[in-house]
Amino acid sequence: MKFFYWCDHENPRLSPIIKSAENNQIEVQQIGAGPIEGEWSTSLFKQRALFEAVKNLPDDEIVCATDAFDVFYQQDSEYLRKQFLSFNQEIVFSAERGFSHQYLKYKPYYDKRRQASPYKYLNAGNVIGYAGAIRKLYKPGRLFSIKVALTRQHHIRRVLHLCSYIYARIRSKITGQKVSNFFFPWYYYSDQAIMAKRVARNFRQLSIDLDRSSKLFWCTAFEWKDIEHHYRLVDGKLQNLHTGHIPACIHVPDSANYEYVFLRLFELVHGS
Repeated sequence: MKFFYWCDHENPRLSPIIKSAENNQIEVQQIGAGPIEGEWSTSLFKQRALFEAVKNLPDDEIVCATDAFDVFYQQDSEYLRKQFLSFNQEIVFSAERGFSHQYLKYKPYYDKRRQASPYKYLNAGNVIGYAGAIRKLYKPGRLFSIKVALTRQHHIRRVLHLCSYIYARIRSKITGQKVSNFFFPWYYYSDQAIMAKRVARNFRQLSIDLDRSSKLFWCTAFEWKDIEHHYRLVDGKLQNLHTGHIPACIHVPDSANYEYVFLRLFELVHGS
């Protein structure tokens, strides 16, 4: 198995993921540093970074990639491998409660596949799969490269943002709904929106599932305010109260919740 975390710059907040990986005998590698910069979206570099990381790996190599500043491990690599194999899928993404950073067009696809679990929607901050399948899913297309080249031009980006703002305001008035959380112009890049779109469209006939049971990943999005009602500590590890599983990775997106939620959960498992 190979373990990666996305990070395009050094930061003290890398300490938890590195420490937690070491505590679970997992060797993690940073991907995304260097020439791939997020000049027009914070997640711009992630797709190409993972593609480059798996490009030369054997097709059957299992790869796990996570965000960096808001993720920590609480299980070892063998646990992750066994849980991944239990899905019998080529790729498994984390799942979250809320529908965010995605194209509204594909929400019905995920709603129709709703299960007893409260975690219905794809979260792109954690993914595991075979290198060959991930290579196909994350390969940047020609249109992607054109978008990057165009929108890195400052004057073009300013015009596009202005047009997007005007369009969103007009659309909001017509529909009576706020669209800023879901409306992504053609040039905007969100790794979560792109991956959720590809899954919904059955991109290249890959077998992909969401970890709705939190066997692998627990994404705490939209559980921040009452986080104590969503877990219990079992033998020094966090168990998700809704699914009954003890996930391998804990993910607390949104930097506003770093100290109150993320560090609190991290210290329960790994100490201060």
